[in-house]
Amino acid sequence: MKAKTVDFFLCATMANDFFSLCAPFDEPKPGVRRYLIKGSAGNGKSTAMKQAAEACEPFDSLIERIHCSSDPDSLDGVIFKDAKCSIVDATPPHEVEPSFPGSFQTTVNFFDALNEEILAPKLPALKTLSEEISLCHQKARRMMAGADALLSDNRQFIASILKPQKIDALADRLALRELPPKKGGGTGEVHLRLLSAVTMNGVLTYTDTVKTMCSRVICIDDPFGAAADRLLRRLLFHVKQRGLEVYVCFDPTAPDKLVSHLLIPSLSLGFVTQSADVRFDPSMCTRMIRYTRFLDRSALRKRRQTLTFQKKAANVLIHAASAHLRQAKAIHDTLEAEYHEGVDFAVVKQKTEALCEAVKARYSR
Repeated sequence: MKAKTVDFFLCATMANDFFSLCAPFDEPKPGVRRYLIKGSAGNGKSTAMKQAAEACEPFDSLIERIHCSSDPDSLDGVIFKDAKCSIVDATPPHEVEPSFPGSFQTTVNFFDALNEEILAPKLPALKTLSEEISLCHQKARRMMAGADALLSDNRQFIASILKPQKIDALADRLALRELPPKKGGGTGEVHLRLLSAVTMNGVLTYTDTVKTMCSRVICIDDPFGAAADRLLRRLLFHVKQRGLEVYVCFDPTAPDKLVSHLLIPSLSLGFVTQSADVRFDPSMCTRMIRYTRFLDRSALRKRRQTLTFQKKAANVLIHAASAHLRQAKAIHDTLEAEYHEGVDFAVVKQKTEALCEAVKARYSR
């Protein structure tokens, strides 16, 4: 057996804030283990998680790689389905402190690999670099706030001309046809994720995750997200009623407001939203649902010029946010280089190997 490996985000830059879905990972669950890596920039946290994911591929059925939205090549965490455990980068901005150490959480201390004598003289430089990175992220969030104001105005107008009864009726028909009750009953777990995020490279979507988890994909073509959000929330109600496990994924530009995708592993079925920023290969989609069927088209035509202008302006601001994230990444690379000089990578290697063995040992329990 080789694991299906899929990719998600849990955190993202959004309007005036840092959006995080990490809270559920703080909730203790019997038989589950959370490994919390504590360390500095550039001392091997992401590399350790990548190695653990690779080491466990022969033993697990599903491994989730959780990427950093500021630098998608870096990992914020890994979730091992069959081992019933996860590894997370527990340092800011997604800091986690152990609430039930030993019984639920295990802290993996990479700080032990740092040489204080080498790093102490670097304090002024490290402080300056950290402050510059924070400033870049603040600027990115301000750009996202401007984009959010424009996109929210568009969504509010679209919501005002929607025909909600038509959306609900379609959702109910889809549920009857596509969502059989879970065999044996019970309650399915609801996983909150981001399939897309605003990154230093623009809006990045892990479409291969949908390919891996779903052999059938029903796509909702909705550039504004309002119709898709209502349809998906109605479908989510039916999914929960049937006790099915589901991955609920949120909009990359408004993760606190809009549901964009539902992935149902047991049915190999996905409901996804397509827009100008989030595109899916047509060959993936077994059915396409157009948002225009749910609204007053004459009202849409009258407002289309304004909607288009505001969307283009929002895109400019999102691109500006990405530029600030690229600048933050460049400065972070310099910060990592400063730390590298004070890291004993032999200690990091030893701790990484021990972590990999601890996770692998859980498969034989």
